[in-house]
Amino acid sequence: MGDKNQEFLQVEDAAEELVKALADLKKEAISFKSSKIELSAAREKLTSLIDSFQSIALDTKAIVEQLRTIGGPQILDGIDNLSQILKDQAKESSNKFLRMKKLILFELTILLIAAIGIAYQIIK
Repeated sequence: MGDKNQEFLQVEDAAEELVKALADLKKEAISFKSSKIELSAAREKLTSLIDSFQSIALDTKAIVEQLRTIGGPQILDGIDNLSQILKDQAKESSNKFLRMKKLILFELTILLIAAIGIAYQIIK
């Protein structure tokens, strides 16, 4: 009877180990399935991102080709030339303003001297 009890205990231990192993296997299967779903979602997002980058790259290429066709370097040279013209005109306007300011100050000085002279004539 002791041998049968011992065998029964061994079978019971083996059954418990089997149940535990099956539970662990089930957890791994669920984890694997979850990981597979997450990996699939990440793959879809990555594919979408790659498609977006590809679209941007194609648009950029088209823009560069159009700039090359219409003369990108010539456009930049034209912008530089216009920039220099605007600088020159700003300097010229500044000089004209300075001369006008000096002229106004000169005229105000003359008017002040004339007013002092008139006031002196009236007082005398």
